[in-house]
Amino acid sequence: MQGKAVLSPFTFKNQPTKLKIIRWFNDRKNQPAGEIEYSEKSIGSKRLDRSIAEIADRLLDAEKRNASRRK
Repeated sequence: MQGKAVLSPFTFKNQPTKLKIIRWFNDRKNQPAGEIEYSEKSIGSKRLDRSIAEIADRLLDAEKRNASRRK
């Protein structure tokens, strides 16, 4: 059984920065092959909540693709 990571306010010692969250997402161990990394280039133009929502959407999409492959 594969472990799951949880992104919560308790995951980080301090308030997480957008860059820290993006790097957490891009460097995760269960990243599907061929998945495009979340860009670190335009983080200044996005709010933290928007970046988190986009990363959560990507994680959900990856989970759905993995579930459909298991069937």
